Amino acid sequence: MNLNWLLTGVAAEDGTTYEDEFEKRLIEVFRNLDDYDKNEIIEFIRVKIFTGLSPTPVCSNGC
Repeated sequence: MNLNWLLTGVAAEDGTTYEDEFEKRLIEVFRNLDDYDKNEIIEFIRVKIFTGLSPTPVCSNGC
């Protein structure tokens, strides 16, 4: 998964930059976080993407 656009603001595929004001603010806030918080957010996104692709719900309590 390539999250470079979140760090750089540049889409890797075509080199375009994001002009949406909400996205600009989101990226600005993300860039100002410390490395630990950035990694936590990236890990959370990965988990959400992984569980969203799962054909069955992920259940940790023995459903």
